[in-house]
Amino acid sequence: MWSFAAWPPALHRRDFALVDPPLRGIAMGARQHAGGYLRGARISVAMVAGIGLVMAIALFILASHHCVADERHPPSSLHGGQAWEAWGILLSALALTGILTFYFLSSIEYARRMAALAARLREVNQALECEAAARRRTAEAMARESARLSAMIAGMEEGVVFADAEDRIVEVNDYFLRLMGRERSDLIGQPVCDIHPASARSRVQQVLDGFRVRTGAGPHVVQRRMGEREFMLRVQPIYRDGAYDGVLLNLVDVTELAAACRTAESASDRLLATNAELQEQVAAYAAAAGYVLPNSSTHASSPTATPAHT
Repeated sequence: MWSFAAWPPALHRRDFALVDPPLRGIAMGARQHAGGYLRGARISVAMVAGIGLVMAIALFILASHHCVADERHPPSSLHGGQAWEAWGILLSALALTGILTFYFLSSIEYARRMAALAARLREVNQALECEAAARRRTAEAMARESARLSAMIAGMEEGVVFADAEDRIVEVNDYFLRLMGRERSDLIGQPVCDIHPASARSRVQQVLDGFRVRTGAGPHVVQRRMGEREFMLRVQPIYRDGAYDGVLLNLVDVTELAAACRTAESASDRLLATNAELQEQVAAYAAAAGYVLPNSSTHASSPTATPAHT
């Protein structure tokens, strides 16, 4: 299998430089075989020419020994033996010529096929080179975006966790690592449910499954205590082209805010109690003075009093 991992060092080399060694070996072998068979074809042409010369010599021997009888020289046994010898040489030359011609034609066809294969491999190499360059540009762009994202979330005073479509952690900021007391290498690639307490993991998984089913679902917010601190967890689904593509988790420390809210609620309760107590005292003073106050529940702040009729 070829792999893009071994390509970047050789991205600027040409002529099968980007192809993995097995494919590059096939391509180079095809070129060498094509060149070798073309050279063999030229040798075959020379051999065919040599065989033609041998045939000419055989015909010369046949004629020089008077193998063809005429009226003045009747055929003899010597002439017959020489004739058979010449014919044997001629037939052998013809057979060898046929074999070499077949080999010559086969070599040309094989060389043509190997040249076509080499051309095809060059096309494949160019396509792979373009794809490798495109993937390299994509990887560089993703690396820049990842670095920019890491820089953005590094300074945030809240925990930030990104998970992919498989619900595995792909990015986490330093605040969250300090909060959890974990190392980055311990969390990257782990299921996002594992960062939650064991008692809440099933509920978190239900929320994630709901994000997959309901496209365009809104965030899920929950507030919980962790030791002496109180946090608000916000789980925001990420959708790409209408398909679930992961989640963004924000963990915000709201301990001081929650304490302030409780203080405000307590102060409000005390104010209501004080107001009710004052209303009772005013009503008692008015009754003692012979005044009838309006409904204290609706006009508690009204200073007007009506004298009682005797």
